Amino acid sequence: MIEKRWASAIQDVTTKPKADCDTDHELLVATLKIKLKIKKATVKPIRYDVKDIGEDFTIETRNRFKTLLMDIEEKEPNEIANAAKNIINETAAKHLKKRSSKKQPWM
Repeated sequence: MIEKRWASAIQDVTTKPKADCDTDHELLVATLKIKLKIKKATVKPIRYDVKDIGEDFTIETRNRFKTLLMDIEEKEPNEIANAAKNIINETAAKHLKKRSSKKQPWM
């Protein structure tokens, strides 16, 4: 009566022959135990259109990296990596356009 993939979810099945249904059929009662999984929300990375990178993006990125390199000896490697990542992300958000996804029609 059910698909194969749900067969292991059935715990108990009984019939109720004296239930009044006004038919010749008997009422069927089943106990199901279903485990539902939580679908994790995936965060898609922001994609930028890098075909036409302007000079303003290049200049600002270069200047911010110069200031990062001035006090590089005082920082931990993880801090430097996070700072470099933030420099690129913030500058890209400021100067570059987001890439639009061109989805093909289904048919």
